[in-house]
Amino acid sequence: MSKGRDNFSVSVVRMMRDRVAGRCSNPDCRVVTLAPSGKEKLNNTGIAAHIHAAAKGGPRYDASMSKEERKSIHNGIWLCSNCSIKIDRDIDAYPVEALHNWKNKAEEKALSELGKKLPDNNDAIDTLTAAFTGTSRNFLSQSIDNVHKAHDQSLECLDSRFSITTEYINKCSIVKLRPKEDVPFMISIMPEAKEDFVNGHNDLVKHGRDLIISNDLFQIKGSKLIEYITDSYLSQGRLTISSKKIPAIKKVWVINKKTGVHTYLDDIHGYLILGTETFTFIGTALNHILRFESTFKVGSNNYQTKLSLDFSVWNNKPLINLSFFKKIFNFYKEVSEGGVIHTTLDVDGEQQVSGMVKSADSVDLSYQVFDQLKYIEYARVISSYTNKEINFFENTMYDYEHFNFVEDIYKTIKGENKWTAERQTKNAESDAYINSVENFNKIIINSNEECEIKIKDNTHETVEIFGIEINLPSKVVYMQGTIVKIIKGTVEDVKKKQVIKLEYVPTENYICSILYEA
Repeated sequence: MSKGRDNFSVSVVRMMRDRVAGRCSNPDCRVVTLAPSGKEKLNNTGIAAHIHAAAKGGPRYDASMSKEERKSIHNGIWLCSNCSIKIDRDIDAYPVEALHNWKNKAEEKALSELGKKLPDNNDAIDTLTAAFTGTSRNFLSQSIDNVHKAHDQSLECLDSRFSITTEYINKCSIVKLRPKEDVPFMISIMPEAKEDFVNGHNDLVKHGRDLIISNDLFQIKGSKLIEYITDSYLSQGRLTISSKKIPAIKKVWVINKKTGVHTYLDDIHGYLILGTETFTFIGTALNHILRFESTFKVGSNNYQTKLSLDFSVWNNKPLINLSFFKKIFNFYKEVSEGGVIHTTLDVDGEQQVSGMVKSADSVDLSYQVFDQLKYIEYARVISSYTNKEINFFENTMYDYEHFNFVEDIYKTIKGENKWTAERQTKNAESDAYINSVENFNKIIINSNEECEIKIKDNTHETVEIFGIEINLPSKVVYMQGTIVKIIKGTVEDVKKKQVIKLEYVPTENYICSILYEA
């Protein structure tokens, strides 16, 4: 609780909200303020607003009220977040009497609607169909077009300097304004947003970045049409001012320094954003999994490039069926190993920019991303080898130790878990039971001869990958080109069935391999 404020209790807030059925009490608004969020949470955009301010200096503060009166439900009104800001910014337009009137009417409305079916979109569609087509709802060949035409004409009546086209796409209303002449208008920015607006406008001009303004931080004057649209369509949204976007295609490939092999990505389709100081290409490829962004400095050959991946496209898909995985993995692998990235930028079929990146450090490839790709590749091989279906989940967490363990399993499956004497820092040792004195003597007699040793580990490791537990086969250690030495034990120990300690000394032909037993 804020110091010095007479805030409402949780029970008062809940009662205030429930008495108006969770709707905004403004009769011109009446929006629903509650909705589900996820499986178990609640999204609440409503505010328990004070009619008389909760603290001195606030809107409509009444010094004669007691602390309890100020905290009581009688001093509160349930509003959406937008209306709660509106009433406090203009106390002359929203006096105490008006707010009490809103509250009373909202509670009366909630009572009258109790147990009754509320109107839905179909009721409005039926009415509009009859109004605009003169026919029943079953005859719709012209009605949708008529509705849009009627809406367009009604908007054009507000300002004849514009021609209007309206669309409704993916549950979103789109209003396109085409000026017939120069239309001057003024945007007034609230004082608290002035600095952000100036900085945003500079970014728009210099770099072409979108300038985004929340609807409650500006007012537009000079056109009744624009004022109506911002009040009606942007009442709970924001205004975005964008620079022109020019369609463009980026081509990207990497060349291996040793072999000269070219590894190509698909053409990256996107657009150019122009500014006075920089211009930027943004595009996607491979079913929008890969996002490519390059920023060029005007008058300079320097540019910054960023590649990023949208792993969510693969969510809940079997690892062995991930779309475009091998192409993406091979590209990142070549770059991480020092390959040279080459790029061109085409506009309208003509090459505008070309260049290359000699060092992977000059490109924000995010090596954490490549580690994630390596982990997926290891998991794909393990899934195929163990015949266990594993689905990808983007938010799976693992630590460095687990990553190394999975990498070790991958190398064992691929036959890459092997090394020579130069890489071995310490001779291998083992405890053994020798079943006869004769075999003991053979080891001593042949102690200078190379041999091949096979040691089987009868235990079975398990690993969890993307939430799936996998039982692994037994490991087998093969040592070729080794000499066996007895470092502890005698004939008497053999006779008593006691442990003999052996050392495996590498020769120049030594190779040690760890494999899974088939």
